[in-house]
Amino acid sequence: GKTVAFGLAAAPTLLGAEPKFGMADAPLMLAIAPTRELAMQVANELTWLYGEAGAKIATCVGGMDARKEARALNFGVHIVVGTPGRVLDHIRRGTLKLENVRYLVLDEADEMLNMGFIKDIRKVVCLTPADKQIALFSATMSREVMDISWEYLEGAVNIDVAPKAEDMPQIKQYTISVPEKDKMDMLVKIVKTRKLSKSIVFCNTKTRVRHLTERVQRM
Repeated sequence: GKTVAFGLAAAPTLLGAEPKFGMADAPLMLAIAPTRELAMQVANELTWLYGEAGAKIATCVGGMDARKEARALNFGVHIVVGTPGRVLDHIRRGTLKLENVRYLVLDEADEMLNMGFIKDIRKVVCLTPADKQIALFSATMSREVMDISWEYLEGAVNIDVAPKAEDMPQIKQYTISVPEKDKMDMLVKIVKTRKLSKSIVFCNTKTRVRHLTERVQRM
């Protein structure tokens, strides 16, 4: 839903009154996400959304073949979706040019800050045209995220989509503060003592998911 939202919001800027994109050259839109998985997901959604408009979309993400990405960029694209490090790498190589960018998306800005990408983000923003439109998305509005907002967003409007607590009165929510080293043991304890038949557990890395899965399977 979020990707479709900023994709639709970008359409007037990218297409104007035209129903289809013109000849592809340097990208008109750049979307930056913190992880390869999220960037690929965003690219897939935008490919679907702009399919009938004839958009050429390329990804620039870590862990993929940079030479193939460079060839795709060389043929011309309308939209690029990437991770901070790989985007900067292509900029340094001269394979990604930002002079035509009209719309810049910083997706999951809080995660990019947590992962140490703040310097990369600042470099990319500074290399894009001054008259571009920026859309910033963040699950949490930390001081660091607010600093970026004040620095780069001119006349910004804050859109808060968090649901009100009274909208879900049937749901009970609990918070347990646990040291990092004890998180996995505590989770296993909760699953055992609460006798949960079905649960969904979210982790911030694939490695953590794998370790937790192996631990739970041994229960």
